[in-house]
Amino acid sequence: VEQRCQFLFNDSLRGRVESLLGADLHTLSAPERSRNCLWRAQYPVSAEHLRSHLQLRNAQQRHPLLAAFMQVEQHLTLVKHIGVILQWHALLVDLLPSGSLAKEEAASITNAQAIERLPEQRREQARLLLERFCEGFNAAFPLVTHLYECQRNPFLRDGRVDLSAGADHEPVRMSADTPVVFSLPSMGNGANDAAGLCTVQLLAHLQRIQELAFSALLGTDAPTDPVVPVGEACARPAAATTARQQPAPAASSASVEQRHGPLPVIHFRTRPDLVDQLVLRYERDDLLRLLSIFARRNEDAAPPSIALADLEVAIANELLDGKSPVVVQVTNYLYSDDMRLGLGHGGLAALRSRIPQEPLSEHQLHGIGNELSTQRRVFELNNLLEVCVHYLSSLGGGISVNPNTSLAEFAQTLGDEVAGNLGTTGRIVKLKHVQSLSLFLQEQLGATPLDDVDPMYRVPLSDQLRTHLLTVAPLLRLGELVPAMRDLLEHLTEPRWEGPLRDFLGYVDSDLPEAPWFKHFPSEVPLVAAYDCFNLLVQLSKGVAGNN
Repeated sequence: VEQRCQFLFNDSLRGRVESLLGADLHTLSAPERSRNCLWRAQYPVSAEHLRSHLQLRNAQQRHPLLAAFMQVEQHLTLVKHIGVILQWHALLVDLLPSGSLAKEEAASITNAQAIERLPEQRREQARLLLERFCEGFNAAFPLVTHLYECQRNPFLRDGRVDLSAGADHEPVRMSADTPVVFSLPSMGNGANDAAGLCTVQLLAHLQRIQELAFSALLGTDAPTDPVVPVGEACARPAAATTARQQPAPAASSASVEQRHGPLPVIHFRTRPDLVDQLVLRYERDDLLRLLSIFARRNEDAAPPSIALADLEVAIANELLDGKSPVVVQVTNYLYSDDMRLGLGHGGLAALRSRIPQEPLSEHQLHGIGNELSTQRRVFELNNLLEVCVHYLSSLGGGISVNPNTSLAEFAQTLGDEVAGNLGTTGRIVKLKHVQSLSLFLQEQLGATPLDDVDPMYRVPLSDQLRTHLLTVAPLLRLGELVPAMRDLLEHLTEPRWEGPLRDFLGYVDSDLPEAPWFKHFPSEVPLVAAYDCFNLLVQLSKGVAGNN
């Protein structure tokens, strides 16, 4: 296909041009026509042309930063939607406070109906915000190819948003008629909370793109934390969040952080103008404008060359001016259903599989007991642990959790309604102490799983077995064994099973049979003596804490 244009002149214009040139246009050679024409064709300079240019003469090796930038360039226009997603979160949380809705209710209230709860004078502005949110969501959500661990995103159909998950004939996009359950960020139930993960994972992807752009243009290593990598075949589950906001660690490159200092944190309560200052607002026209400046036109209308080194510097200076990598802190929305779950139904066993647990010292427990001066404070703290355990035990295996994160720091993730005032206890207790604190609080409340244990499992230990247990106790890790016993007792509310207690402990905690110390637990202890065995182990744990 001929790339250059043929320009037709009327006789008058042709004559004037020929008199100025002193030659007949038809007699000029192609190079002469190109040099002397009033207009001449040029190849368009585009992002695709730049990509092609980078493929020539090993330009990628000479300009690796520019090449890396172009790998994420097509997605950079979507990063600007971080702000509007956070603003929509803020509006919904104000209208529907955390803990005020059951998940079933959230699935029946539409975005438009939520706005109707506002005073009339604020509704029009809220509708405009919703319109921007829907536009951004529908444009960017196709990036989220996997929603939870390696499970494909059920809300995409042929690369387009389909919140019906294939149930409707036509794809259903985010709109005013979409239930708020797709907008509220909820991470507490893992794969069973696919709708709640939509905006969580979307923010993680957008944060990741901004980080990759900075890594490319600053020449730093790309982030290696388990936050969704752009274009990776299987995205790990991760919310964009700070390290203190476990479970999802910040996707910040150490080298970038060293260059910029501590990364700024933005969340749904951050002023929108501050978010706009920090988040990249890139448009393709920005690149085209710079390309037009650094493209070197050729007289023969051949494809122009590009001053890649100058372009690389200009993009970094202009795009990154006043910006930095950011940490997007996502506050988990708690449904009223979630606040009733956690410590029961094997929650502590699931917690142990995610975060290794350690006991609090007697001195620490004594201090906590003094601070919890009323039964009400004990009850409130126990409720918080219910929520934390439920949340942590439901996370996907791809997310790393820092066991040394304080309970107070982690509780902030769950919102002010849950965190409350934890005082000194919140600073002392780490996530690795949650199990120990839970058992302590159960004692303070006088409510234990023993209350519902069926009489069949309350048979007293024989003197011989009791002596045997006392003998081997120093060889056992009671800090792990006692919680497993507690979990087992929760299931012994009906006369269903018989057999060695040791075998059933392996059912509630699959890691126990592999533990070297577990071989010392007497296989002769029957399941029917579980109640008495648990009481004995609890008492022993207070005397042999050093072996835990």
